[in-house]
Amino acid sequence: MLRPGPTGELEAAVAAHRVTAVVAPAGYGKTTLVASWAAGTTAPVAWLALDPSDDDPDRLLRGLEGALAGVLPAGALPADVGAVARLDALLVVLGDRTDPVVLVLDDAHEVHGTAARAVLGRLVRYAPAVLRLVLVARADPGLPLHRLRVAGELGELRAGALAFGADEIVRVAEASGTRLDRAEAERLRAVTDGWPVAVRMTLLGMAGADGTEGAGGTDGTPGTSVGADAARRRRLDLASATAVPVADYVVDEVLAGLPPALADFVLRATVDDVVDPVLADVLVPGGAALLDACVARGLFLTPVPDGAAPAAWDATPAYRWHALFAAQCRVLQSRRDPGALARTHRAVAEHRRDTDWAGAVRHACAAGDGALAVDVLRAHWPEVLVAGDTALLRRLCALVVGQGRRDAWVLLAQAAADVLDGRGDVAVFPQVRRAVESWGADDDVLARVLTSALRAVPEEVAAAGVTSSAGATVAGGADGQGVDDASDASAGGTDAADPQEAVVADLEADDVDPRTRALALYLVGRTQAHAGGDPADAAAHLVHGAAVADASGLPTVAAACRAEHALLLADTDDLAVADATATDVLEQGVGGSAVLAPAHLARGVVAYWQDRLADACGHLEDAVAVAGPAQRGVTVRAAATLALACHARDDRVGFERARRRVEDAVRAAADEHADLAALGEIVAAHARTPAEVVSALRGALAVAAVDEPAAHRLLERALDVAERAGVRRPFVELEPVLHDLLVEHLRWGSAHEEVVAALVAGDAPRRGPRGAWGSLELTEREHQVLVRLRSTMTTTEIAAALFVSGNTVKTHQRSIYRKLGVAGRRDALRVAAERGLL
Repeated sequence: MLRPGPTGELEAAVAAHRVTAVVAPAGYGKTTLVASWAAGTTAPVAWLALDPSDDDPDRLLRGLEGALAGVLPAGALPADVGAVARLDALLVVLGDRTDPVVLVLDDAHEVHGTAARAVLGRLVRYAPAVLRLVLVARADPGLPLHRLRVAGELGELRAGALAFGADEIVRVAEASGTRLDRAEAERLRAVTDGWPVAVRMTLLGMAGADGTEGAGGTDGTPGTSVGADAARRRRLDLASATAVPVADYVVDEVLAGLPPALADFVLRATVDDVVDPVLADVLVPGGAALLDACVARGLFLTPVPDGAAPAAWDATPAYRWHALFAAQCRVLQSRRDPGALARTHRAVAEHRRDTDWAGAVRHACAAGDGALAVDVLRAHWPEVLVAGDTALLRRLCALVVGQGRRDAWVLLAQAAADVLDGRGDVAVFPQVRRAVESWGADDDVLARVLTSALRAVPEEVAAAGVTSSAGATVAGGADGQGVDDASDASAGGTDAADPQEAVVADLEADDVDPRTRALALYLVGRTQAHAGGDPADAAAHLVHGAAVADASGLPTVAAACRAEHALLLADTDDLAVADATATDVLEQGVGGSAVLAPAHLARGVVAYWQDRLADACGHLEDAVAVAGPAQRGVTVRAAATLALACHARDDRVGFERARRRVEDAVRAAADEHADLAALGEIVAAHARTPAEVVSALRGALAVAAVDEPAAHRLLERALDVAERAGVRRPFVELEPVLHDLLVEHLRWGSAHEEVVAALVAGDAPRRGPRGAWGSLELTEREHQVLVRLRSTMTTTEIAAALFVSGNTVKTHQRSIYRKLGVAGRRDALRVAAERGLL
């Protein structure tokens, strides 16, 4: 079958370059492609197939002369001279030609002798422009090609250009008597990675396998039937790298041509998809040198790009095996020596336990070593849970359970991942206790802390100022009883009225594993911080949890503790300290993006209250982007604060986008709307210090007309608190209605004259109150109506200005009067001014 794509690339490469290299492993159809191209090209093509006997330079030269005999004048070459002299004479004769000629050297990788390679190297380097060389090889043939590459004189077709794409697979299938649609072809391409020999052999196995294809179908389509189509789809759905029938090809065409030691190394090294010199030496003595030999021979290896391998790996070059080739090698090893395959898996697991522990668990399970898998997983599973990678945790727990290990903590970890993904509820935890043979104090603590923490997931959203209809699904059964049952049963009779304190009281027991202790302290502290618990207790647990996690080798848990502590500081303490703590956590960059979401939120909250709105938007965007599914509370707070910051910057697009994120995070119904008032409530829910400032400012405005000294005392109190914590935003929001009082405050006397002077001098934007703090009690539309009530506009004129009906304006008026507790327009304006709403 002609391949227009690769054939066109080859034609263009030969036309534009003196030398073209077609290099790919066995089974990529290199020779077939070049031969089909040669049959259709207009220039004469000479062909020489090389083999190991051509390591003799005289034999090699005779082969070159014979291949080119058809384009050389008779008697043009001298006899009885050395190989180099004869080659030079050949090049001179070819240089006298005016018409181009192509010389194909097939299997160029078969020439290894130094003298023979020198002949080929001289040919490559000094060939005249009229001679176009095409080198076909399984690996780079050890010739001076780099010089040509730099000079732009080398054309190259590699495995990527020769691999089948989905459209080409459709055509190949049709030629082999099998019908595939494009989706089915894409599935086959993914399994085989487009390796042509694997695609063809898979299609051959499918064609006629069920006795229906090729005989005329019951649906009237020649050569197919409905049953055949269904069988084909089933085979494609079940297709895997180990099911593709190329094992015999790998033996005959790849391994059989290798020295025995190298073939044995390939079978061992392909146990993992990635190999490096250090692992190679672990698997086989002298493995690093054997790996170099594999790379030199082009044995289905591609370099892993810098930065693509885990940072914890040794700083050595790593290579990735072709996935299908590696899978077939594992199939061969399992047939020949399953014990050796198991030992190799175990060696890889031990080697990777500190650098790629998830891979180590998989290899331990493949080796049938359940004890090693449990040992590695137990050391790291809290990291996965905290990072929010629940899909990985479920897969690894399932592998370990499949080894016959039903340890309590494995089942608890698996259940926790299910709950966080919405696949289960905490009612399962007491069932875990009944499903295992042993249940110790450590398991009891773990069950109780997971129950309490996972029950608190929807409470985090509610504590942020909104109610989620998803809470019952996450928290327990439809009747809400699952949580209480789980708490009572898993606590072993402990009073469930204060599950957090019950857990904390048991954490320091000698028989509690330090890793369980670190995870429990993080979950307890996080729950207390987000659900409105005692901030001092939450901070103490998070600080302690970070220290225990550090000592237990759990860097992700430690980073999570510090990120949550930074957010807690932003809510309750000096903003500068919170910002410094969050910055330090982010600069260390440990634990993955989701773990760091609270630190991004902390920096955004600090910047918002300090009125650094551009910085706030950047940090809050980061928080929204990286927060995981189990961090809906963080997402809601970050999006709500971002909406207020955008609103304050007159960024309507940003405001609407952030507002929708709030609604999406709480799964609000389509008719629910997160207006400014709702957003302000969310932001205020945790803002203890800013809320104290706002309360004092509102109080000052309320009494300014009747008790001026009291108003100034409240204003000074607000300034004291704000200066200590670095809060600025409420003053900027309320400055228009505070302006006269601030001017008078300078005369009255203040310890914060510089701040007050900056506000009244116009350093802050002179606008009406637009953010949440100026309009907490009214919706945005109600505030628009209220502002116009100050004028002489009639209801009809207000409706026209707002592009609504007169009845809508009257509805908003009634709502405003009800919220302000007044009966008419005059009183509404008076109370609104007292409350700082105008």
